[in-house]
Amino acid sequence: MHSSSCQCFSLCRSRLADYITNCWMTQNTVGTCPNQDNHQACLSSYARLIGTEMTPNYVDNSFTNWTISPWCNCIGSGNHEEECLNFLQYFTDNTCLSKRT
Repeated sequence: MHSSSCQCFSLCRSRLADYITNCWMTQNTVGTCPNQDNHQACLSSYARLIGTEMTPNYVDNSFTNWTISPWCNCIGSGNHEEECLNFLQYFTDNTCLSKRT
């Protein structure tokens, strides 16, 4: 799983934590982004991931439904498949990151 390699490097680990803090929305959260709907903070956190082991990539960039994901998938994750799929949701199901301004 790709997040494990990120956890080995302090720069990547801190940038991933920043991304999760500024971008991840739980199902129970009200609003479009954490931190008082600060979409710019999310975009900045996302941009800081570029160049790390977690560099996100567009997996679907159609105008109506663009989606990003890290350069990994959960094929071959075995017993950790559920953990891997949950991790990928930080990117693929991120309402704050997909918000259009």
